[in-house]
Amino acid sequence: MKRIFAVILSVVLMMTLFTSCAEVNQALSKIYLNIGEKYLTDLNYEEAIVYFNKLIEVEPKNSRAYLGLAEAYVATEDVEAAIDILETALDVFLDDEDIRIEILERLIEIDPTESEWYLQLAQIYLDRGDTDKAIEILEQGVISVGADGNSDILELLEELDPSYINRFTTLTGMVCKASDRTTPIEGATITIYNSDSDAVYASCESDSVGSYSVYLLVDEYRVVISADGYIAFDDYIELSESEVTYSETYLMVQGSESSSGTATGTITSALTGLGVEEVTLTVRSGWNNSDSGDIIATTVTDENGDYSLTLPIGNYTLLAEKDDYISATVNLVVQSGTTSSQNGSISPVLSGDSFRVVLTWGENPRDLDSHVVGTLSSGSTFHVYYSYKSQYDGITEVCNLDVDDTSSYGPETITLNLTTSDPYYYYVYLYAGDGTLATSEAKVSVYQGNTLVARFNVPTDQGGGRYWNVFAIVDGQITVRNTVTSSADVSYAE
Repeated sequence: MKRIFAVILSVVLMMTLFTSCAEVNQALSKIYLNIGEKYLTDLNYEEAIVYFNKLIEVEPKNSRAYLGLAEAYVATEDVEAAIDILETALDVFLDDEDIRIEILERLIEIDPTESEWYLQLAQIYLDRGDTDKAIEILEQGVISVGADGNSDILELLEELDPSYINRFTTLTGMVCKASDRTTPIEGATITIYNSDSDAVYASCESDSVGSYSVYLLVDEYRVVISADGYIAFDDYIELSESEVTYSETYLMVQGSESSSGTATGTITSALTGLGVEEVTLTVRSGWNNSDSGDIIATTVTDENGDYSLTLPIGNYTLLAEKDDYISATVNLVVQSGTTSSQNGSISPVLSGDSFRVVLTWGENPRDLDSHVVGTLSSGSTFHVYYSYKSQYDGITEVCNLDVDDTSSYGPETITLNLTTSDPYYYYVYLYAGDGTLATSEAKVSVYQGNTLVARFNVPTDQGGGRYWNVFAIVDGQITVRNTVTSSADVSYAE
């Protein structure tokens, strides 16, 4: 091939005797471009670099030369050189928006964590009057750059729409083996999709302690969790407007989907703690999935509220339904053999504006306690917990500990009837047992009327404190805290 190129170049050089310099450069440009792209196609990156550089020398405003040269540098793992040549190209093509768009898009592909490129690309579309496209680019920039480096992007987004100040959250959590529920899995891939799209929205991997973190726009998503040797599954999540949103610890099952296992558990009443019979149970693939995809199995609880399901090993959602109760879901893990104590709780429908707060957790620690601290109409404070289970405000029972569970799993339930607009603080205390709040798999569900209005998973990255400050209700609205501390926090909503 080199001999052929040498002959062609000799012919071009002969042309210099009969043609102008501009015509020669034009001819050389075409030859250098063809040679460079041919070498690129043939994966001969070193030669491609030589000829794209030659092309830039004779035609400094050939965008394909810069893009081709960057491609060759990336292929040789010289990412820094690729970025340098594309940034040079941005200066060369200051007056050509179409080429700048192409260059900026390639820069973002090479290194999606540089905020400046999103800002420049968005500004081009803003100058063109395409605000929707600019916002789309800035949103992706916030997600890709992450929480620590996107302040300039957020500032521009908030100029375009002030509501963006509260529209991003960090989704974080743990990935562990289902076999013991605590051993971390390193290198698991967490891929985020919009709930109504198959296009990848964001992704990350779990680290050496099984934790992951990704910055996202508050919205509904489908999360796919996968790792070598484990069965992949989906988690359907709806993110809340808070600084950090914690997912339930992802428990991954080893083995093949051709194997099967049995899941057993009990569905109890959140109001009494007793098993509920004749609850209809519907099973779908994935977690937190009450309505997507096919129903895989159905069953009904027995007179003690117990159920048993044999399924291919993997991760599933159990939807529990019964008349006069609020529907609830249980995330199942099905392993070879029997995986027991996969319990759930359903709450009777509430009347009026009452709130019901239901705490559930795993086997360890064995005893978590629910607490509410609030203010009565008289201005005095009250504290409801296991030693003081009910509080009246005049003739109204403002707060009642309906169920106090001391032997793992829960439910532990509190019902609230608000009588003032002052804050009512709800927190969880680790009273007894092995493990920590971070390993407890604790979750809190908040109901009002016949609706689940909020759900919280315990933070897994905030140390070994014994107090989980979950939320406050102020004037009927939930204020999220979701922190783990060494003492109760009952002042943040004032």
